[in-house]
Amino acid sequence: MSIHATDLFGEGFYALLDSIPDALVISDENGNISLVNAQTERIFGYRQEEVLGWPIEILMPRRYGRTHKKYRESYMAAPRLRPMDGSRPRLGRRKDGTEFPVDVGLSPLQTGHGLFITCIIHDVSEHKRCVQQLQEHSARLEESNARLAALASTDGLTGIPNRRAFEENLEKQYSNAIRYHLPISVIIADIDNFKLFNDTFGHPAGDAALRAVAGLLDEAVRSGDLVARYGGEEFGILLTNARAAESLAVSERLRRVIAAHPWPLSPLTMSFGVSTLTSAPVSCSQLLQEADQALYFSKRQGRNGCTHFQTIFTALCRSHPK
Repeated sequence: MSIHATDLFGEGFYALLDSIPDALVISDENGNISLVNAQTERIFGYRQEEVLGWPIEILMPRRYGRTHKKYRESYMAAPRLRPMDGSRPRLGRRKDGTEFPVDVGLSPLQTGHGLFITCIIHDVSEHKRCVQQLQEHSARLEESNARLAALASTDGLTGIPNRRAFEENLEKQYSNAIRYHLPISVIIADIDNFKLFNDTFGHPAGDAALRAVAGLLDEAVRSGDLVARYGGEEFGILLTNARAAESLAVSERLRRVIAAHPWPLSPLTMSFGVSTLTSAPVSCSQLLQEADQALYFSKRQGRNGCTHFQTIFTALCRSHPK
């Protein structure tokens, strides 16, 4: 049944309808369109006379027509206010066939001419576009932040973690070790006579050697352990759940890998110092100091060797008994 707004509400109601920023469609109890406002014409591309008397399904994709008729019949059996909530995406269909996202609110309207349904249709195309742009921007921002974080924790020359990443991981592993009573070990390794190598063959050759050493160490450690460039020609290795004997065995394996590699310009070797967190509550800095002391002990012993701080500590205790 087609009606005039003046029949329902009196003079001046058309102006009120046209002031609404959304499409407003009033349909009768059979779902046929009785009234639309100017925004409906603008949003859907139909002139008012083209939709009056037509089922409201004309304003939605044709594939939804049969399903919507069933829904409309169910709604008319118990009409109620259903405000817009944005929780369920819906699609409108323009006269030219293009589809666009909408949010829809329904309200029953009882008049002297019978029951009508007021349908407010909000075009959310711009909102969806803004949300999508925001999501894409957020994704790009997260990707950029991830790249920056990787750059901040990666050594630019060798591509392995840098000293900052090593120390951050050591702090985390240290906390877990203290909490769960697990052993961890730290290895500080240094390329022997690297200054002479650089002076003899040049810094490009030295850089290539550092990259090769980093790759060899990274491939030779256990799964879950961390190899990092600690500074200059020094490398730090963090061994999780490794006691003194096992950490010393790992360092010896690494030493053999470096020494046995077919270096193209001149043989290279490394010295290793190892420290293990035992039951004594030593700090992270103390672990590093102990590994450093063990490294220099290896250097003084002729280089190309591995020393655990426990060995030095035991020797000191024997030479200086209480």
